[in-house]
Amino acid sequence: MLQSPDTRATGRHALEARNRARARAKAVMTPPRSSGTAVARLGGLLAAMPQRMIATTSHLLRSPQLRGHLHIVCGATALLALQSSAAVAF
Repeated sequence: MLQSPDTRATGRHALEARNRARARAKAVMTPPRSSGTAVARLGGLLAAMPQRMIATTSHLLRSPQLRGHLHIVCGATALLALQSSAAVAF
């Protein structure tokens, strides 16, 4: 997360690191194959849904493109909470 131009992998190393990261994410997100019935597979998918939602949310929040916007939204939410509780007067 704290990469600088000096520490960022370039070229072949960056491509290999990206492919390893994608393989890890795919392994986590893909439910294991089983020879169970359709009901058991559906139950497994529904049980894995919260994990997928958390993983997707955390992935999106860690995105560099959203980091600045996320800080603005969190700051505005904190100010709104303080203002609604009369801790801060505008």
